Amino acid sequence: MISSKQEDRLILRPLVITRIANLMGPILIIPMLTLGVFGGALPAMNITPSPAGEWVLTVLFGLCCLSVPVMAVRVWRFAVICLPDQVIVRGYLCSRTVPIARVIDVDANSVLRWRDTDRAHRRTPIRAFQLPHKVITPVREHAQKSLERLSEWIQEHRERAG
Repeated sequence: MISSKQEDRLILRPLVITRIANLMGPILIIPMLTLGVFGGALPAMNITPSPAGEWVLTVLFGLCCLSVPVMAVRVWRFAVICLPDQVIVRGYLCSRTVPIARVIDVDANSVLRWRDTDRAHRRTPIRAFQLPHKVITPVREHAQKSLERLSEWIQEHRERAG
């Protein structure tokens, strides 16, 4: 399901094709980079690590490989969850919860602009709907419609609260 409305809650998700495209980063790039550094770059520079250095490199390589499933799950769960009093934006590494009363707006570049308790301006990227310049029309239209629905939700619930 791309988006759902339950009681007084709205969940906006990217299309499945967008999620699959975003999964390619964690699944392909992280292992390729770690193998490139540890398996190709160090030997090419004639760097031979000591036994302790090899142990450190092995641990780093293992951590990089373990990060792949974590990142893959996070990418698959990209979403914006709208509740009556807050907006939750799920990103690559963490989720940000913003009280709806503090939201300023949602800009066209998929960024939620808001103020913190000190009235400082903050920006939370909405990775679920950030797209490259060249993307197929249905994906771009879905992202734009989702951002519009998010803006409408925020406006409606801010008016109710205030």
